[in-house]
Amino acid sequence: MSELLIRNWWTLVWRGAAAILFGLTALLFRELTLDGLVTLFAGWAFADGMLTVVAALRPAGRDRRARPRREALLLEGIAGLGLGLAVALWPDRRVGVMLVLVAAWAIATGVGELLVARRVWSRVRGSGLLALAGASSLALGGFLLAAPALGVLAVVWWMALYAVGFGGLLLAFGLLLRGRDRRRRLAAGAPGVPLVVGDGASAEAPDGAPAGAVGLTARPV
Repeated sequence: MSELLIRNWWTLVWRGAAAILFGLTALLFRELTLDGLVTLFAGWAFADGMLTVVAALRPAGRDRRARPRREALLLEGIAGLGLGLAVALWPDRRVGVMLVLVAAWAIATGVGELLVARRVWSRVRGSGLLALAGASSLALGGFLLAAPALGVLAVVWWMALYAVGFGGLLLAFGLLLRGRDRRRRLAAGAPGVPLVVGDGASAEAPDGAPAGAVGLTARPV
C-alpha cells in the first residue's frame, strides 16, 4: 500500500487542489444559488472519486501486498463517483436531501482515508496528515447528520471550510510523497533523472544503471 501511494502522489495533489478550489469558490462567491452550489459540489466529488479510483487501480510496482488492499481507496473513490452522479441527477434538491447525501459521502471518504492511513502509518512519514483528513471527513458527516435543520448559508460555510482544510491536508501529504518518490527514483537510477558528477556538471544515468555507477553521485540538481 505504501508504494501504491508514493507512485500516485500526484492524485493526492490534484485532489487537494480541487477541494481547495471548491472551498474558496463557495466562500468567495456568495451569490451562488443552491443549484449552483450543488452542481459545483457534484463536480468536485466526481473529480475526487475519479482520481481516487485511478490511484487504486494503477500498478503498485514491487509492493505485492498492495493488490489485495486497494479496497479502502476503491471504497472512497466509488463513493465520490456515486455521490457526484447522484447529486447531479437527483431531482429533489432540497437542503435536507443534499445534507444526507453529502454526509454519507463524507463518512465513506473518512473511513477510506483512515483505513489507508492505518495501513501505511509505520512506513510512510506524514501519514498523520491523511488520518487528519479522514477524521475531518467523519466529523463533517456526523455533524451534518446531527444537525438536519441547518440553513443553506450554514451548510455552505461548513462545507467550504471543510473543503479548504481537507484539501490542504491532502496537498501537503501528496507533496511529501512526491519528495519520497523522487528519492526512490534517484536511488534506483531511473532513466532520465539528472545526476551530478564531481565537477558539478549534470549527466543522466544510462538505462538500467544504478545511481552510483561510473562515479556518478545521485543528488538532485
